[in-house]
Amino acid sequence: DDQPALAEKQQFVTAPNGLFPAPLREGKATQSLIYFRFLGRLVGKALLDQRYLDLPLAPAFLKRMIGQDLCFPDLATVDPALYKTLCKMKAIAGGSGGLLDGCAVEDLHLDMTLPGYPDVELVPGGRNVNVGLHNLPQYVDLVTRATLTDGVSQQFGAFKAGFDEVFPMKHLEVFSAEELELHIRGDVDEWDPETVRASIHPDHGFNDSSLPILWLVNFMAGMDRLRRRLFM
Repeated sequence: DDQPALAEKQQFVTAPNGLFPAPLREGKATQSLIYFRFLGRLVGKALLDQRYLDLPLAPAFLKRMIGQDLCFPDLATVDPALYKTLCKMKAIAGGSGGLLDGCAVEDLHLDMTLPGYPDVELVPGGRNVNVGLHNLPQYVDLVTRATLTDGVSQQFGAFKAGFDEVFPMKHLEVFSAEELELHIRGDVDEWDPETVRASIHPDHGFNDSSLPILWLVNFMAGMDRLRRRLFM
């Protein structure tokens, strides 16, 4: 009885911090690369035609699109829980007898694979390499690289290849990540009462001071981003 619900759940992605590719093992070709290439074409064509997409890309992905390199702090917008754990690891790395949430690093039984992706080895034979204080800095660095750069290079490469079929992605380097999001989505600005009021032209006996119009303005100005998209 749970199979239909499980199948439906697997069709959707929950990404409160924006969409960012899941890591792939280096050299592993998957069907998803075809989708990333198509997505690149779609975003490129939408930008060229000045059409908005309801596509909440992560800030880190937008930075990649404008040619900026990603670094450790960007992990906070991709995987906040992982970032928090790695921050704790960085704090105790290089020390002796350091504890992570009350446990010794060796007692966590970590190996050199990417958390949540056991098929992604951070070093050759990583499944058989234990993580301890002696290699904790290396582990933090490799996990960061696998999550932000090395592990997603194939997906972003396919996305860029599709985008470049429409126009060269390098032309986006004149924008900031925030400006690029505005051009892609077009709904990042807040709806303040003055903006909403200027967009409404009362008629049929109503005017700017009519109580229903004031109610509408206050209601629309209080909408969050999701409700604004649904309204539009």
